Amino acid sequence: MAGNWGGRDQKAALQWTESLPPGDRSPALASLVQNTMQFSPEEARKLYERFASGLDPAGAAKMENRQVAKSLASALTESNPQEAVAWSQGLTPGPSQNEAWAGIAEKWAGYDASAASQWLTGLPEGEGRDLAADKLVSVIARDDPDSAWQWALSIGDRGKCREAAARTLEAWKAYGAKDAALAALQNGGFTGDELTELQRKLD
Repeated sequence: MAGNWGGRDQKAALQWTESLPPGDRSPALASLVQNTMQFSPEEARKLYERFASGLDPAGAAKMENRQVAKSLASALTESNPQEAVAWSQGLTPGPSQNEAWAGIAEKWAGYDASAASQWLTGLPEGEGRDLAADKLVSVIARDDPDSAWQWALSIGDRGKCREAAARTLEAWKAYGAKDAALAALQNGGFTGDELTELQRKLD
């Protein structure tokens, strides 16, 4: 309701939303943010500040709330990636900032993978960088598997690293470069069950 109303009269929708009890206010504000970013990412950014300020740590960790940050970061990146980066840096470190970085990487890599990669190299190690690197790999693996492979190996979380590596190997195989994929895999630091599992991607 808040999202639909916001498209017609944002001020009235915001007043109504903020009159709701806490349990209803956050999802209503999230809907309002999602609706507003379709026509004004800048206004959505302002609304997001209200939305985020009403979340406790448990609420901020919920996936549906993390996705609001990711969607907004993606919308901001589409029009101005530097603005999106600056906005994400102001977020409280944690789940929402991590998802924002993932949204930036995914959208930016779609039209300027080089710039997105350069930005990503400056992110601190941790879940946020891992999520962003994973999204970058997904976007560039088909056209640049060599770079995607290096980014996959840079992911600190072992499970995510293996998954990103698997996607890259499959892209290499589809590209008709199975030998290059095998050579990279043998020098990728994978052993035992991990290596066996990844080799199957090239069968």
